[in-house]
Amino acid sequence: MFEIGPIGCIPSITRKYKHNGQYVEEINQLVTLFNKKLGTILKDLTSTLQGSAFTLGHVNWLGFDAIVNPSSYGLTDTSNPCCITWANGTSGCIPFLAQTNTISGMVII
Repeated sequence: MFEIGPIGCIPSITRKYKHNGQYVEEINQLVTLFNKKLGTILKDLTSTLQGSAFTLGHVNWLGFDAIVNPSSYGLTDTSNPCCITWANGTSGCIPFLAQTNTISGMVII
């Protein structure tokens, strides 16, 4: 199971909530709390569910680093959605419409 990524950095969140800087820190703090407890939960599940094995993938840092240091990953745009969306980027992509930009330089979380 993978950690939750930096939700406070995705365009639908940064456009919906007031924030200082590049992302919504309060939301990322909640994600961090969840991710810190996830390892313990998975260990408990592995020990109580006979024959099961859960592994934790630490990936939150990678998404966050790609957003705050985009050029290190060959990225150019970390603040706009890669598709035409409902409600000015605060909702999902509109089906059957072309993407807005080339996604090769964008972060997809």
